[in-house]
Amino acid sequence: MHTKSKNYYYMNKLYMNKPITIPKAAIRLLLMVFALAGYTTLQANTLKNPQDTTYSTSTFPLYVGVHVGTTGFGLQLFTPLGEQFGARLGASFMPFNTNIKGTYNNRETASDVKVMAHNISAIFSWTPFYQSSNFFRSFAVNAGAAFFYKLDGELTTKLAGPYRHGDVLIEPDQVGEIQTDINYKKSISPYLGVGFNDIKLDDRFSLQIDLGSYYLPKPKVSIAGTGLLEGNGGNAATVENNIKNYRFLPRVELGVSYRIR
Repeated sequence: MHTKSKNYYYMNKLYMNKPITIPKAAIRLLLMVFALAGYTTLQANTLKNPQDTTYSTSTFPLYVGVHVGTTGFGLQLFTPLGEQFGARLGASFMPFNTNIKGTYNNRETASDVKVMAHNISAIFSWTPFYQSSNFFRSFAVNAGAAFFYKLDGELTTKLAGPYRHGDVLIEPDQVGEIQTDINYKKSISPYLGVGFNDIKLDDRFSLQIDLGSYYLPKPKVSIAGTGLLEGNGGNAATVENNIKNYRFLPRVELGVSYRIR
């Protein structure tokens, strides 16, 4: 084995066959979202003067709003299409940066993570219980798609401390770093989910809550090393194979809209 590769073999183990798991915190977040949805909708439906939901076929209401969630923040337009259906057009932006510290084979590592996910989406909704008198009146099944014109991630990993080789200490900058790029081609990704639409807060404001997932295309992975790790980017095919089935992008989103018509 090449000397450079042998010295830092364990560094590269970071990229080999590491399972991806869903943290328990995400499940708790989803439960909190549904609890908030039930409480807010119940409050809205007990107002003394609820907004009339009978729509004229020629002048549907139009709402403009903002949203924030797991796929970023952005703007949206929403209009009911009768009593049971609705349509929403949105644009979302997500620049995300974080640092991750880990231990791999008794070696401390530090990783800088950068993700960009920008899209334009069109979502259609169906409210099957629109005649209900309880909070399920706003429950909706949502389906549509988004055009991701920017969706990629960058992971830069290096040792968190000096590496000892015999009696010699080598600083992390001398060891080098490994950069992993994950890129998705520009594409239209289908979406399916549920939520609570058009929750009336008053005559002008309403609330929307979405829970669902996009289905993404297969990503492309490239890995490059620097310093003593230069030339150790041969694990790209392994990483790409490991994540090829992780193509679901969860969407948990909260939106507030204002009626302009």
